[in-house]
Amino acid sequence: MTKEHILLAPAFVLAFIFCCVAGIGAFECDNKFVSVGSFKDEVLSRCGPPSMSDSWQEERRVGGYIRDNGQLGGVRSVLVNIDRWTYNLGSGKFMQILTFENAKLIKIETGGIGY
Repeated sequence: MTKEHILLAPAFVLAFIFCCVAGIGAFECDNKFVSVGSFKDEVLSRCGPPSMSDSWQEERRVGGYIRDNGQLGGVRSVLVNIDRWTYNLGSGKFMQILTFENAKLIKIETGGIGY
């Protein structure tokens, strides 16, 4: 193994760990875990209120099939309630950004360093 390989090994290990952890879809707050699939009330009871939050609605088209005449049928629009909560876990720790659709946690992202 060359000196270059030895110097690059820690970088590959860190990248591997980051990729694995990012795919887990969970984070710890107050010694309790929150994971994708949890509901807003569960997260609120385990982690308390978020440092920041934002809410909006998105209109989405669902359903659909191709009719015999080639036209699209059966499509309807539904409103989806989106909530994005940010937990600032403190100085030196990464913030956690949670995205909910219709009160169900669908995504956990790691943000910047907290304050």
